[in-house]
Amino acid sequence: MYPVVFFDALRVKIREDAVVRNKAVYLAQGILPDGTRDILGLRIENAEGAKFLMAA
Repeated sequence: MYPVVFFDALRVKIREDAVVRNKAVYLAQGILPDGTRDILGLRIENAEGAKFLMAA
């Protein structure tokens, strides 16, 4: 179990079929009591916003 979990999103440009598109990369990071950080998940979506987080 992780006592601390962070969720964040980063906007990046990704090339798809010779077209550059803006996408959101979502990150879930867990931190253990000893300070160890683990990446719990990454996901790329077309848009950034709370709607995605509520559906996950």
